[in-house]
Parts: sequence; C-alpha cells; structure tokens
Amino acid sequence: KYGEFHRSIHFLLQHLRKKHPAIPDSAIAKQSKEKCKIDRKTLLQSCVNLFTTPGRVKRKNFLEIQYCNEEGTGLGPTLEFYYLCSKEFRHLKDFWRETEDSSLFPIPYDLSVAVHSEENVLKYYETLGAIISRAISDDRLTDLPFSSVFWDICIGKPITFKHISQLDSTFGKSINELREYSMKRTKILDNNELEEEIKNRQLENCKLKDDVSVEDLCLYFTIPGTDLDLKNNGKDVLVTDDNLEEYLQLLLDQMLNKTICKQVEAFKKGFGRSMEYLKILKSSEIELIVCGNNDDDKEWTVTNMKEHIIPAHGYQETSKTYIYLLDYMSGLDKDMRRQFLTFVTGSPRLPLGGFKSLKPKMSVVRKNEGSENPNQYLPSVMTCQNFLKIPEYISFEILAERFTTASSEGQES
Repeated sequence: KYGEFHRSIHFLLQHLRKKHPAIPDSAIAKQSKEKCKIDRKTLLQSCVNLFTTPGRVKRKNFLEIQYCNEEGTGLGPTLEFYYLCSKEFRHLKDFWRETEDSSLFPIPYDLSVAVHSEENVLKYYETLGAIISRAISDDRLTDLPFSSVFWDICIGKPITFKHISQLDSTFGKSINELREYSMKRTKILDNNELEEEIKNRQLENCKLKDDVSVEDLCLYFTIPGTDLDLKNNGKDVLVTDDNLEEYLQLLLDQMLNKTICKQVEAFKKGFGRSMEYLKILKSSEIELIVCGNNDDDKEWTVTNMKEHIIPAHGYQETSKTYIYLLDYMSGLDKDMRRQFLTFVTGSPRLPLGGFKSLKPKMSVVRKNEGSENPNQYLPSVMTCQNFLKIPEYISFEILAERFTTASSEGQES
C-alpha cells in the first residue's frame, strides 16, 4: 500500500510540474525497475499476458521492457512498447465505434463478442485499463485517445443526451430535437391548469422540424444502425408520440450503459484502483496525462523549440543544420509530428508540459559517416536518450527529404 501511495505522489508531482517547474527531481524517490521480456511476433497476446496474469508485474516497480532475441533495453524499448501495444489495440476490428474525432469508444458488447469471443473482449479491456494505469504511475505515454464520454462513464459522471452528441454530432442533433419535442409535449400534458381544448390546441402546434410526425420517422425500439433491441421485440414496436420519451430514455441507457457496461467493468478491473480521484480532472486533462499532447502549436514554434532542444557535439545554436531542423519541425502538420516524435523518442506524442518535459532533453549532434557527401545519409536516433544524430546537410530541402524518409521508414519497420 505504501508503494502504491508513493507512486501516486510521483504521478501528482509530475502533473504539477507543468505549472510549477521548480519542483526538484529529488522530491521524487526512484522506485525499483522490473524488466519484462516481450515477443514482438505475438505482441498483443504478450501484452495481455503481461498485464492480466496475477503477480506477473509488481505495482511498486517501474516496468522496463526488453524484446526477445534483442539486446536493447531501457527507456527506448519501453516507450516503443506502449506505442506498439496502443497501435495493436486501436486497429482491432469490430471493437471500436466510429467517432468524429477518431477517439476510442466501445461498440456494443454483443457485437464485439461475436467477432472476438467473450473471454478475449474482457481480457482486452482489462489489459487496456492496466496499460493506462501503469502508464500514469510510471510517467509514460500511450497512444490510446479514449473518448471523453468513455472517461466520464468510467469515473461515474452523470450521463446525459449531450454525451450522444459528443460521439456523433449529426445523430446527437436529431436525438436532442426529439428530446426537446418530447419535453414540450410532456410540459403541456402535465399542466393541469390548462383547459382541455387549449391543451389540445397547444399539442397540435407542438411539431417537429418540417412538420413531420414522430411516426413519419419510422423509428423502432432498436439502437439505430444495429439489430439490437431496446426492449423485448423492439424491432416490431414503432416509436410514437405516446412512447417517445420511453424510447429516448432506453436509447440513452442502452447506448451509454447496458451495451458497454461489461467492457467498462473489465477496464476498471485492469486499472486496479478507484478511478474516483480522476473526477477532479476534465476529460481533456485525463487525455493529456495518458496520451500527451501534439495539438499545442506553441510547442512547435522555433522560439520554443530552441529553448528545449539542445545542439551538442559538433552543432551549436548558429549551425545551419540545427536551424534547418527547427524550421523543418515548425512546419510539420499533426500527422507528421506524430511520425517525427515516434522516430526520435519512441512515442508519438509529447509528454505533459511539452518539449521541456522530455527526459532526457532532446539533443542534436553531428553525425560523421567518413564521407565527403553527408547528404546521402539518413539521420539516426537513440530513442532511450532522445538523441538525434544528423549529418551536416547542405540545404533545408535535403534535410526535410532525409527526415521524411527516415521517419516514414521507421513507421513501416
């Protein structure tokens, strides 16, 4: 219990550093490292076994990854492990709902089980919860951008119709229009002070957009886009004015509770501790802690990067290659930022706090290949040290082309 508490303090200090960078490293007592071997050929199953086998990894220790039949170990392979595992889970078919912002949200349990089996679905979500929990406590990043709706459900925040709009704005708009219509009708019907004639007149004037009736929408008691009933024989029950409110309440409960509750419980089991403390954070802040941030354009300005990316061993701040590099980085779009960071650091996102929070700091050194033509060589990296080795290219264009090639090849490998 002490180790768990101490690691929570470690995480809290890391989080506070964004606003209070003066907190010294000595305030955090280092924990023991626990080395675990992972087989790249069976990465997903190795990850599941690692995080769901009781006693396999001690919570009080920092996880360190080494791949089977490979010599490398330490921070680089560990960060790569979180990235590769995230990629494996993100690419599972019939596992995630399509969302407008590409965030992760479960499809209904029965649909997922039909493809992956009940045992696998529950194991996968337990593993996802364990990965997130371990990443938080070890101060690592994942590439698992869960929907803000999923986080709200996990930490017990009240679920409303607005959450449906967060998953699908077009569908959510239609549902909220029906909700407003239903509330207006209910208000009229519940007003006992109105005479019957006036009440009927107001009900006649209470209409949906374009004067269509609820029956004209041809809705049935099923989850739209699926064959899943909202109640017994729901596919045979037409939605009308009289049962509209029942339909809406069942839809909300089924979409965001009953059809995904088993995945949520498995995720919370893997997380391994109460998630209540996360209520103090906004869902966007939870994502920053779990995934880091590439969306802050201020981080990618030349001025900011010059403060936190160190030229050394052959380069200085006035070196043309160093300046070319900063110019290249400042012009990257979001996808290229992910690709560049994965190539250099092993993780596709910056940590909370940006470049200044990289540990070790990103360093740029001159790469000497013993050739008169450095332009033919690609840059190389030591991800465990955030160490970037760059030949002294003669132009910005060559540097940009060489980096694009190197980072894309790194993604493919």
